Amino acid sequence: MAVLETTPWKLETSEESSVSVLFFGWGGGSLYLTNDSTNEKLKLNYVFGGAGLSKGTMINLAESLTTDPSGGFSNVKVLRGFGFGSYHFPCFGRIHVIGATAGIFQPSFVSHSGLSLCVALFGVVPFGGLAFWGRFNSILPSAGPSVLGCRFYI
Repeated sequence: MAVLETTPWKLETSEESSVSVLFFGWGGGSLYLTNDSTNEKLKLNYVFGGAGLSKGTMINLAESLTTDPSGGFSNVKVLRGFGFGSYHFPCFGRIHVIGATAGIFQPSFVSHSGLSLCVALFGVVPFGGLAFWGRFNSILPSAGPSVLGCRFYI
């Protein structure tokens, strides 16, 4: 008996802008989802604030655009018996991130020097989630894990 069910919702692309100072970070972004069954589109926006253990600079700015490489490891998963759609939002949740970037110190032939691996959990008591990755650019080099409290909304 499976606890999680796979939905037809998959990540098409994402975008995000963030600022980090010391161990704290905040910002916002969007996840662009498509329903494989109905072709319906859903732009799931989020704002976040959180903390993490990072190695690198004291302050940093990072940004990813919808044209930057990103994708889901699988479709959105939900607890058995829960659906997934716009009717679940707004809600609170969190994103767990492990990321690293070379910043502007990257070789000139390397674009998108940053890579993040993420798991978004929807709901204070999570009813669903999405594992995804994304490339990004930042000003300075850094690396480390973070947990970000989020507000997801349409």
